[in-house]
Amino acid sequence: MVFKPAHVVSFVFVATKVFSSSATSTGLFLGTREQHFSGAIENETNLLLDLENILGHEHRIVTEDRVARMMGAMHPIFTALQKDASGSLDASAVRYMLHRVFVERHGWFVKGLETSGKAWSDTSPISILDGHSSAQDIFENKFKSGGFDLHHSAVLAATFETIVHGENIKRLKAAYRVLHFSIDDEGLTEVQVAKAMEYYMAMYIDGRVKDLAAVTPERVQSIVKWIPVRTPSWNDALVFVTAIRKAVVETDEEAAVSPNSWNTTLKALEKVGERYGHWQDRECRRMKSTLIGISNPRTGRVQLDEFYRVGLNGSQWLFM
Repeated sequence: MVFKPAHVVSFVFVATKVFSSSATSTGLFLGTREQHFSGAIENETNLLLDLENILGHEHRIVTEDRVARMMGAMHPIFTALQKDASGSLDASAVRYMLHRVFVERHGWFVKGLETSGKAWSDTSPISILDGHSSAQDIFENKFKSGGFDLHHSAVLAATFETIVHGENIKRLKAAYRVLHFSIDDEGLTEVQVAKAMEYYMAMYIDGRVKDLAAVTPERVQSIVKWIPVRTPSWNDALVFVTAIRKAVVETDEEAAVSPNSWNTTLKALEKVGERYGHWQDRECRRMKSTLIGISNPRTGRVQLDEFYRVGLNGSQWLFM
């Protein structure tokens, strides 16, 4: 997964299992367990069962926990979009809705959803599951049978987030492995936990490690060594990560009991993934503000000598 300013997500990020009160108490979107076997809710349940058969029970549990939150986020957009006679959206409308939701929730620009100036109908929203052909087939078959309603769109979005969750687990496992830490060891020191998160973030921001299970200690150490040079905002990112972890330990009962455990570190990095896009967007806004400040007010253009002057004086490393 590669994140660029305000996040381009090519694949997926982590999440620990979080139970939504809206799903378990109000029944506003998912309904009761009895309702799951009738009408539109039955269709959603069948879709989740199909995904469970190919991705496993744990995937089903984590995805189902996310669906209610996704439906809540999507509902205003879904209501405003044009639907067919059956109340379903076509592929272009689903793509637009998913794009809006991921940008608003996480600051993610997801590969396969952003248009890059092209038509919304050019690419199927199901392309976000690239690399998971069996899951893609399930959603493609649903589209062919009559479009997506709010439930199906939420299941697709929740499936994507769950796959991201799995990728983050692999990345944290890689960090632990190269540092010779045990996942079951709750006796890690604060320094060791900080080092594991540093290695995790280096691989996350660098984005070039494709096989996390096979990455070597030498490879990760090289990334950690050079990332402050390649990413001048690196130290700010570590401060951001430390603040997120501190907030998790202070607000989560389980994390407060075991602040240095694997689960607590995973929860913290889950929050990092959800908020990093919006945090990183500040850099883009600073760059935009600087460009406006040195532009010609009559043309909106920036002279090359002005552009490089800002970079050469060291105040804006991006202007190089």
